[in-house]
Amino acid sequence: LAVGTSGKAATSPDGITWTNQAGFTTAAGSTNTMYSAAYDGTNIVVVGQSGRVVTSTNSTTWTARTSNTTSSLRRVVWTGSQWGVTGVSGAFITSPNSTTWTSRAGLAAVAGLSKYALVWTGQNFIATGQNAQTATSSDGITWTATTGISDAIGSTTLDMLDIQLVNSVLAVCGEAARFAVSVPST
Repeated sequence: LAVGTSGKAATSPDGITWTNQAGFTTAAGSTNTMYSAAYDGTNIVVVGQSGRVVTSTNSTTWTARTSNTTSSLRRVVWTGSQWGVTGVSGAFITSPNSTTWTSRAGLAAVAGLSKYALVWTGQNFIATGQNAQTATSSDGITWTATTGISDAIGSTTLDMLDIQLVNSVLAVCGEAARFAVSVPST
């Protein structure tokens, strides 16, 4: 599944042949940019501008959901028991089932700048973004601000754009070709 501007989405069985999903544009809104998609084995969740959340169980029939925020949503992840979504101005929403969403104020309270990247480590959410501002949470409700990423990249003014967990190694990248990794101690 690829998503993008003007509420567009396309699916592919092999990464070579792509099919436009016209029904997705109706659910997403033709003026919204969609930023992130995730899959939990049953549900596909896509998030984007204006607090837009769109879901599907088959990638052809799409349903717009009420997110309880108007903030642009930038990254969605599945923890195994709940969905977590982060966005601009410290927005964070959660859902146990992809249909009912709850806005959470905790992230904005400790790290209110925009978050463009989110990862689930198996124990914690890590959200990062504008000015390398970063916070962690085990439940998506209570958040703790951290400085590990800004310390590692040597800046509190550069935006972090992505964070990934691969084989127990966290990697984050951002503006000005900044890149940092966190390797677990042995």
